[in-house]
Amino acid sequence: MSRKRGGDPYRTNARFSSTCHTCKKQIKKGEPIIYWPNGGHAAHFKCDEADYNHSMSLIADEEQFQQHY
Repeated sequence: MSRKRGGDPYRTNARFSSTCHTCKKQIKKGEPIIYWPNGGHAAHFKCDEADYNHSMSLIADEEQFQQHY
């Protein structure tokens, strides 16, 4: 299981209304989102799901690599 680092994106529910970074539509409070701490923005889960999964894959690969050293 991967360890969460400060800049890693994560899934959560919106704590307040905002605007999706990807589609520019409203995110309603309580909706599932992906938060990107390094960029300081949020997106609907469906809008950024592919990018999120890719990021998680890269993080897992990096952790696997680091275990050998």
